Amino acid sequence: MDLVGSDDIYYDTVRVAFSHEIPVRSGVDVYNMSWKTPGRSFNTRGFMLNIIGCDFDVYMLDNSNKPTLRCTTSCPDERITEAMAKENCNGTGCCSFSVTAFLTTINLRFDRQNKTKLKSLDGGSLWDRITLSSDQTDLSWSIVDQPNCASTEGNKTNYACISSDSNCADQANLLIKYGYICSCNDGYFGNPFILDGCSRDKDVDECLQPNICNG
Repeated sequence: MDLVGSDDIYYDTVRVAFSHEIPVRSGVDVYNMSWKTPGRSFNTRGFMLNIIGCDFDVYMLDNSNKPTLRCTTSCPDERITEAMAKENCNGTGCCSFSVTAFLTTINLRFDRQNKTKLKSLDGGSLWDRITLSSDQTDLSWSIVDQPNCASTEGNKTNYACISSDSNCADQANLLIKYGYICSCNDGYFGNPFILDGCSRDKDVDECLQPNICNG
């Protein structure tokens, strides 16, 4: 799966986009896909997943592999194109659903609805593959070599908040109770993870900082 990062990094969240394609083969009616976050420091915080393809029921599997139907795609008109399907993504060639739980792994299953329609596999890209994409995926992250800030006080070997004007905070997410994050002290801006990374910069636009500017 292609994972593309952005410059939009703030506090304990990094925003990315991803896409993935599953080739559709004649005679195969069930397809599985598993995606893991890029390392144990990350968890999904929430995103909308778009599925493009023809005549599939899309299931999400829990930790015990119990499937839950999330959305369905159908192509009553075999001439439908990918651009037409993406325009509305209302179930005709494309369906979508939101993932809101904090997860490190996402398991999906695609079941073909109309198993007699295999001849349509030569009709275009919507029949030839299943395409998954998310334009905006928030990943929650933390430093996980220590369980919390108190543990780092006795072991500074790999302490991440190395700027002299930075501070440490325990991971605040209720479902992610392991690890810590770093930030610059009040009145300071920059990168708390490098030496002298936090500084008083009079040229910093405070409105670029999240949750500060309301106008």
